[in-house]
Amino acid sequence: LRPGVRYSFTVSAINSVGTTTGQRSVVVRAEAAPGIANVDLRAERRGTQLTLRWRPAPGFPTPTYRVEVTPSRDSCVVRGTQCVVALTPSTKRVVVTWTASNRLGRATVTRSFLLAG
Repeated sequence: LRPGVRYSFTVSAINSVGTTTGQRSVVVRAEAAPGIANVDLRAERRGTQLTLRWRPAPGFPTPTYRVEVTPSRDSCVVRGTQCVVALTPSTKRVVVTWTASNRLGRATVTRSFLLAG
C-alpha cells in the first residue's frame, strides 16, 4: 500500500457451493509520516507581525505543525497551514524552522528570509 492513499476492499467467499457477492466494502487509508515535498514555506511581514504560510505536508494522519522563528524566539503550534509570530521593528532577517509531526514521525525544513520593510 502507498502511504496516504485510500483503498477500498470488498471480500467475497468462494467454496464448493459457489461464490458470494461482496456485500460490504471497507475503505482504509495507509498511514505515513509527514514529508517535506512541495511544502513551499513563505513569509510575509506586516509591521511587527510575520505571517508564515505553507502547503500541507504529505502524510496521514494529518500532522501538527510547529514553527519557530529566530531571532524573535517566537513560535506557534497549529493544525492548519499558517501562523503569525511577533517581530521587533528592527528585524531584517529571520530563520524559520518548520516541523510537521504525527505519531509516525516528523519532517523539518529550515529557511532564512530577508524581510522587506
